[in-house]
Amino acid sequence: MYSKFIFLLKSSVPTLALIIATSSIMSQSVEDVKNQNKAEVSFAEAYWEGLLQLRAGNIDSAVMAFEYAQLKNPNHVKTRVNLARAYIDQGSLESAEALIADVIMEDSTNADAYRTLGRIYQTADSIGKAIEAYSKSIELSEDNPYAYNNLGLLYFLEGKYQEAVDAFETAVEQKENVAFFHNNLGMAYEGLLNFNEALENFARAIEIDPDYQKAQTNLLRMEGKFGIGDESTTMTSDIYSDMVISEDFPETSAEVNNALNSSRMLSAVVSPVYETAPTVAEIKYDEVNENSAIKFAGALGLLTALSIGLVARSSRRNGNNRR
Repeated sequence: MYSKFIFLLKSSVPTLALIIATSSIMSQSVEDVKNQNKAEVSFAEAYWEGLLQLRAGNIDSAVMAFEYAQLKNPNHVKTRVNLARAYIDQGSLESAEALIADVIMEDSTNADAYRTLGRIYQTADSIGKAIEAYSKSIELSEDNPYAYNNLGLLYFLEGKYQEAVDAFETAVEQKENVAFFHNNLGMAYEGLLNFNEALENFARAIEIDPDYQKAQTNLLRMEGKFGIGDESTTMTSDIYSDMVISEDFPETSAEVNNALNSSRMLSAVVSPVYETAPTVAEIKYDEVNENSAIKFAGALGLLTALSIGLVARSSRRNGNNRR
């Protein structure tokens, strides 16, 4: 009995070895293709991809692209700042804060970094620290409408309506054609019971963006106070649903437009429906290309057939030996 077991084991060794070798070759080949695909993505492509995905609201894809860009160019400041923004939207506040802390340590005059730090604190409900961070960002760069907008929102939340008006007014002066700046300013004026100014700013917000539902609701409420609308419409208890925190894209808008116009990778990204469009990050970081997959499948089929043949041959030998 023992000798038969040894014989079967010896006769199966070539088959087992072949299967193991096949598995090793397949695994190695897949990794080679993945590594090759990663090498095809340049720093610039990964950076553009991150900006586009962040703009589209595909946060996980943005994080993956920016992290890859950071690996390619660890010292690029905008990559780290934008990665921190993506971390904020992902809810990874500790990662965002650590990243921004490093940027500020290297360059304490970076206004973008302090504005992003303000968003981190604001998201964490650390209002005092957020005000300090936004104020520092404005001190470093006075032409800073998005920081003024977010600072105004914090003052509004604290019931400091005049300070909120001052901040929102500055945001509007620096960038007049942003609908939510006017909506926020209108709400601050409403807090001061200055309904005329509130109505004017709600109307301006709708003029800029006719589909702006929040401003439409606010305008209806203001018109109600003048007997021409529905005064029963009130601000919601959650002020964040009525007011808008800056999306913080002032200095990257031109870069995004350049990406939309020039990057060779965009055929896989630009789509009316971002949720269903394949992304470069998914294609080049995670997938094996179709031709390689077909070749691997063919190789696996051939090696499997050889393995089955060897097993059958071993079985026939065992039968002949028993006879």
